[in-house]
Amino acid sequence: MKMTFTNISKAAAVSFILIFQTKIHAQENYLIHDEVFTEQSITFNENDEISYLINSTNFDINKPTAIYFNGSLPVPLIIEWKNGSLGMIPFSYFNFSKFLERFNLILVSKPFVPVYAKESDLVNSEYVPDISQPELVDSNFVKSNNLYYLGKRGDFLVNSLVKNKVINSNRILTIGHSQGGLEAIRVASLNKYVTDVVMLASAPYGRTQHVANDFYLKYLQGEIDFKTYQKYKGEMHQYIREGKVQKDNSDKNFKESILSFEEHSFKDMMATKANILYISGTEDIAGLYADQVVIDAILNGKNNVQSKLYENAEHSFYKVESTGKVNYEIDYWEEVFDDVLEWFDGNGE
Repeated sequence: MKMTFTNISKAAAVSFILIFQTKIHAQENYLIHDEVFTEQSITFNENDEISYLINSTNFDINKPTAIYFNGSLPVPLIIEWKNGSLGMIPFSYFNFSKFLERFNLILVSKPFVPVYAKESDLVNSEYVPDISQPELVDSNFVKSNNLYYLGKRGDFLVNSLVKNKVINSNRILTIGHSQGGLEAIRVASLNKYVTDVVMLASAPYGRTQHVANDFYLKYLQGEIDFKTYQKYKGEMHQYIREGKVQKDNSDKNFKESILSFEEHSFKDMMATKANILYISGTEDIAGLYADQVVIDAILNGKNNVQSKLYENAEHSFYKVESTGKVNYEIDYWEEVFDDVLEWFDGNGE
């Protein structure tokens, strides 16, 4: 449920005082699994306000902070479903109270995407400026949805939160799913305050290589024939060639929106001293990198990378049955975050 100042908890009221003191803009409050989250924003540039949610319930500035980045799609942080309940993906999928006992939690909204929206105003849970034209994505979102911009944006947010004493700088965890994991590690490579990073089902060796691996696996499993695989492979090679030509011709939007994700985020993994945990499901192509990132880190003289796989989990950590069908009634999110807690606490020993 959305909340007003008159019915929030004492902890939320304390956070409002903190917001007032630091001149960070406070907006709405949302109740997720009996936990209050406050929407706040801070100016990044003249066109972009960084909006985010921060827990008011159980907030303690002395605790470490987890900063969460969503995937590539323009999905609001809070969705009011048709039955009136609120979803905060992925945290509304499980009881995350244990996570909040250990961390302050911040969820970062995508540029030019509202923090809150009703399901009826979205297209497949994605925000579009005009619901009558569902195929048209906000052009500002497209321009800003690149790793160069998002990395600088996240770095700015962390620095601002520390500078304004909203959070302490002792231990900060960045965590993200899919593209969000690439953002999390990019921010860590730029920011001296980030001590720990969790990458969930990300593509650390570039998007096209990720897709190429997927096609090759489909060929090995007999889902496509060799001729089809060769066709896809040729199309991917042409895609990269055209991207390079456009880059060389200074097509900035194409370069930043597309080619930024072709850069190997493994380089970012090697550019930070932060502890890194790479997580994937065995039914996700990203699972192929679980061993590779650890081995490559060791070969680069680094021992800060660990990985973990979840058997029978797909890209969004739902269970895949023996029939190959995804069971959307069973997911691994609670187990994932329990393991993140254990790993994080082990790093502090």
